[in-house]
Formats: sequence, structure tokens, C-alpha cells
Amino acid sequence: MIVPEIAHDDMPDFYRLADVVVSVPESDSASVTMLEALACGRPLVATDLPAVREWLGEFEGPELVPVDDPAATAAALRRALDQPPRFGPNEAPEADPSSSSGPIRPGRWPNGIALFRAARPHTGG
Repeated sequence: MIVPEIAHDDMPDFYRLADVVVSVPESDSASVTMLEALACGRPLVATDLPAVREWLGEFEGPELVPVDDPAATAAALRRALDQPPRFGPNEAPEADPSSSSGPIRPGRWPNGIALFRAARPHTGG
């Protein structure tokens, strides 16, 4: 679904409505869409770009696809849609307890670092 411009404060609620978020540009130095989608607990299909890999590090949640490859993007979408949801539409991951932003709630954005940490699975330790 393509929607008209959405107010920034309403974005978390719209992300939570998505079954999958797709971000497949040919270039991107800092994918805010990727971070916002992950912070809202949504599955993500993204272009396999160096900047995206740098942001993700060891995180293996998103489906990464080659630039300008519709077949790979379609296959990744199918895989993402076949996965059970991590969170319901009114739920989101909890922010990192060391962050001052507190839990991520509908209609509320945490700071950028807490947003990314909340999206990453805890690996223990």
C-alpha cells in the first residue's frame, strides 16, 4: 500500500500496520527507513548495500537483496511474509534498559541509538 505523506509523529503507528517494510534504493548512506522498521518490530526487505551492512553488523533479521533485482526482492518478500510476526500491530520491542528513552510505545520515537538497540536481538552477555 502506498500512502500519502504521513506526519512524523504518526510514523510508528503506520510501520506497525505493515506486514513487511521494503526499502530497496540503489544507494543509501544511512537507511532511516530500515532503522524505523526494525524498531517497530516489522520484517524488512532491504537492498544489500555497504552502508546497510555497516548499520546491521551481525544482525541477521532483515532480508537483503541485490540492487535492481526484482526476482530476488519478490522471493525475499515471500520469505518475510511466511515468517511469524515478532510483534503485533500495537506492540513494539522494548528499548535498551540503559537508554533514557524508555519503552518504545505507539506514537513515540526513541532516540536513534535506543531505536537501533531495541531492534537488535539480545545476544546475551
